[in-house]
Amino acid sequence: KAPIARRGSTPELVHYRELILFLRGEDSRQHDTGFATLAIVARRAFANRTRAVELVLPLLSPGRTDQLAKNDPAFLMEITSHETGSQFREELDHSQEKCGTKSLSLAEAVSQGDPINALRNELSLLRFSAAFLEQWNQDPCPPDVITPGQIKLELSTIDGVAEVVNLQILADPISDFSFLYRAPNWCASEDRWRFHLGYLLRFILSRHPDYTHCIRQSSWRESGSTYKPVSSHWYQRSYGLYNGQSAFGDDWLPISDWTEGFLHALLRWPGCRGPEEFDWIEKNIELAERQIGKRRDKLQKHIGDATGTLILPMRTKQPKFEVGNRSLRACVVQTTFPTDTNFSNDVTLNSPAMRRQHRDHLSAALAAVKQTLVLRETHKKMDGNLDWLILPELAVHPKDVHTHLIPFARAHKSLILTGLTYQEIVSGHPLVNSALWIVPERSDAGGLQITIRRQGKAHLAPEEQKISSSGGVALQGFRPCQWLIGYPWSNATGVSPIWMSAAVCYDATDLGLAADLKDKSDVLAIPALNKDVKTFDQMALALHYHMFQLVVVANNGQYGGSSAYWPKSGSFNRQVFHFYGQPQASIAFLEIDDIENFLNRYSTAQNPTSEWKHTPANLSRKIL
Repeated sequence: KAPIARRGSTPELVHYRELILFLRGEDSRQHDTGFATLAIVARRAFANRTRAVELVLPLLSPGRTDQLAKNDPAFLMEITSHETGSQFREELDHSQEKCGTKSLSLAEAVSQGDPINALRNELSLLRFSAAFLEQWNQDPCPPDVITPGQIKLELSTIDGVAEVVNLQILADPISDFSFLYRAPNWCASEDRWRFHLGYLLRFILSRHPDYTHCIRQSSWRESGSTYKPVSSHWYQRSYGLYNGQSAFGDDWLPISDWTEGFLHALLRWPGCRGPEEFDWIEKNIELAERQIGKRRDKLQKHIGDATGTLILPMRTKQPKFEVGNRSLRACVVQTTFPTDTNFSNDVTLNSPAMRRQHRDHLSAALAAVKQTLVLRETHKKMDGNLDWLILPELAVHPKDVHTHLIPFARAHKSLILTGLTYQEIVSGHPLVNSALWIVPERSDAGGLQITIRRQGKAHLAPEEQKISSSGGVALQGFRPCQWLIGYPWSNATGVSPIWMSAAVCYDATDLGLAADLKDKSDVLAIPALNKDVKTFDQMALALHYHMFQLVVVANNGQYGGSSAYWPKSGSFNRQVFHFYGQPQASIAFLEIDDIENFLNRYSTAQNPTSEWKHTPANLSRKIL
């Protein structure tokens, strides 16, 4: 506790002295506004959640609660989690009795349970939006405020995606806490729908009643004795909302760049430039309904017929300005750490000794890639560019992503696909095996940005099933969606990108996934740690023709066998590379120099003199 030797009368020190006394818990003689200010500064800059609640909760009054709600609703929610039946929670989370039916309120559907929620994906958000706008148009006098508790809905869930069977907007009396969900005063009455819809969509994604709140990983500062910068006011955040996937806390969230642009356009304020492709939001609600319906219908067709998996395309931007067309240079790094034996004691590889060895191996591998690029440049001139780096299954620890891979992606402007070691992505849930897409993109407004998407693994390998069934460590299959990453190779308008997808090791043996992707993707990458090299060789040989695309296997060097095949007519051209022998830490490159020719392989393959094999039966390319 900081000592206060003299009370003093210097005006500059009055507020400082009041804060010190408040943090010591020695003085509560403050009017409501002053108390709320001290409480918020204490929580956001000095105290962790537990200590802040201990200081504030005994001193609350209705007036002070009102001021906390208006200035920092997120902090008030932390306080009210210690109480039952608080006014603020009731405001946002109506009970079933209040709704008068067994249907759930939106607040209940989102807040109850864990973050893996059937509403938290792009298709479900579109279905919710369509149902909301349909109900809005039927109401001659929609409420001025629509909180999550005022939305009553019935949901049907199939393959982790929700269908909104019925939706109603309840009219509720306005309370002191409705300000969060009230459309801005400057907003015309005919445009209020877009703010109400945007607020509710952000609530679904963030799972937080304060939809302006950005969900971030907890920092050591939260529990440490150190100063933390005070977070901005919710009203300020409402005019500077970041709607990227990372704002909602989970890198596995199945939302594409379309949802990010949609939210930006919905919540755009005067003077803020919205995305041009969403200018229909500014015109009228009827046009918005049609456009949302078109996007919904398009995504519904992307649900795999064989696997029932939502296949989600995401177009990316070029990482640097280039005139004309680009080629694609990919690098496969066959690392040799970790091996099967490294997972015997701790499958997360979190021990200090293991972390040090793992980090050193990754650092050496990335350094070797840089040097090998110099060698490659001596016989394959591409100005030292590297467009895509592929690493095996379980090759990188999650803590090394921001310290190693993202700096590499920024320096080389390279897309990265890597397997991650086992990780608990939702607190209290079993560990998952997954891969990570790291995508550098150039923004006219923000410069070089890094976009991250997680590709899950749905099927546990037999060895993983043994680990999980033994009772030592719980593992689970987890694949919220199948990502299609669009590699932009041309600046021309309307040109289709190269569509890349990934299947983590055992998932690649699912013929249903191959059937779902064969007419949608151009490149299938398979990060693996697989001892049955011969089977994966034969699988790659079969898939590259049956899927009629480039198939790349990046296996762990403990077993070797990394390979790349594409459907060329000559057998000597069909195998791009193949690593034999083990244990071998190896690096291989492949280039697609003429991407336009590669994308036209479906049509040119019909020519008997074509460099491509004839297409397999019943294969037709779908335009995404």
